[in-house]
Amino acid sequence: MPCPSRALVVLAALVALASSGPGCAEVGTIELAPSIEAPPADGMTVVELTAVVAAAELPVPDGTRVSFRADDAVLFGSRDDARPAFTGARPAGWIELDAATRASAARVFVLAPTEARDVVVDVRFSPEPGVELSEAITLAFGPPPPVAAGAGDVASAGGVDVHFAFACGADNVGALVSGRPDIVVPCRLVLEDGAGAPLPHTPVRLFAEAGELLDLPATPDAPRAVFHVAPFPLTRYPVDVAPLPLEAAYAQAGAGLIPGALEQNPRDGLVTLLAVARGAEAFRDLDGDGAWDEGEPFVDEGEPFLDVDDDGVHDPAIDGPMCCDDNGNGVVDGPNGRWDGDVSLGRVAHVLWTGPVAEGAGRSVVTGPEVIAPGGTARLTLTAVDANFNPVAMLGDDDGLELDTTGPVELAAPDIELADRLGMIVVDAYPQARFGDGAPAVTALVVDGVRAFSLDVTDARGGACAPATWTLAAEVRHSAGAELGGTAFAQRVARLVTDGTLSCP
Repeated sequence: MPCPSRALVVLAALVALASSGPGCAEVGTIELAPSIEAPPADGMTVVELTAVVAAAELPVPDGTRVSFRADDAVLFGSRDDARPAFTGARPAGWIELDAATRASAARVFVLAPTEARDVVVDVRFSPEPGVELSEAITLAFGPPPPVAAGAGDVASAGGVDVHFAFACGADNVGALVSGRPDIVVPCRLVLEDGAGAPLPHTPVRLFAEAGELLDLPATPDAPRAVFHVAPFPLTRYPVDVAPLPLEAAYAQAGAGLIPGALEQNPRDGLVTLLAVARGAEAFRDLDGDGAWDEGEPFVDEGEPFLDVDDDGVHDPAIDGPMCCDDNGNGVVDGPNGRWDGDVSLGRVAHVLWTGPVAEGAGRSVVTGPEVIAPGGTARLTLTAVDANFNPVAMLGDDDGLELDTTGPVELAAPDIELADRLGMIVVDAYPQARFGDGAPAVTALVVDGVRAFSLDVTDARGGACAPATWTLAAEVRHSAGAELGGTAFAQRVARLVTDGTLSCP
């Protein structure tokens, strides 16, 4: 058989190319239909994508292979495969997936992304040997649904069902201790709609005064996880803030744990953390229609910002630039007097960064009377703080305080627990804490039972009086962080000693 001419080969190639384009009626067709138009990018919605295929305008045999390809791993073979094993998990899909036809239709299931974007799916099948048809569809996933700040009786703080919250699992970590491993603190986000249904994949913007906040997306085996991390060595320290009047007794000029600080005071170690999500302000749904109506009471919130000096007022020179200028007027605004259904909502957490036990300069010491009269008692005060006058982190299993005495005395002390303590009264939780109310976050320092402890040393000589001496030693054992994932923290020990005499008449 003679070889075809070069012209015939080129003509055949052109015919084949012309017959392989999408929707070519001569050889076959592909029609694509999603089950949902404009689905939300909530990370949970599943869109059924149906491809109806035909060959030369005739149905194709059942079992014909149709190939689907997406620009992300969001394809699943069944709706059940696209469902998480538990609330908050997120199944892993496929980028490429084949499906077999039944009654000329092949189906795949597309899991919504977690941020608004287009997902392009390309579909291909061969109506006859050597011919491949292709068709593409763009699934436009809209913005994720807004979270709800809360619901219920908004007239009282205790009556609000909170649907958006943020908190971390430690009040006090030894981030200002040198020569340690990285400190990782698990944090918790609550993200729900107005009915209390979870929205676990809602985008959240995270801000940290010091260290960093990590947001790890959900996997098939684990829910989303947020961590506050204080790496070593540190690259971002807490901001040096001027002492408040309530800190007057615990402030000293000069840099200490914070490089370049003008003075040392407790709030120098207080790290502000901020979580921001788009959401709806809380309201009381009086008519039960699920929507805010004129006249229904609501909780008005201002624009959130990272309040590093804890005074409730945004100062760009201290707090840094604004993060959430919803109305674009260039300033951080307070409550606007109207209910908002899609604005930036902010939730705050605080973690105290502390250093090792600091002795001297009015910090860690045992003070009190040195001379105990016959049958008398000396009331001593044990103070154990770091250079910022804060209680040290006590996160190891064997951390604590051990007291020993020598001489003919008896020690009476209340149960002393040196534990994970903030050492301040801080208002974080919504709705007690709301942006725009101008209230400071720190309302008081806690001294007794946190920074200072009372100890009673009593004469125990008995019988004839003979002069004697006594000592009291306090051993403070503390660890900068808690073991997590096999990371161990060395325990540090500080020994504070005082002594005196037992007198006779």
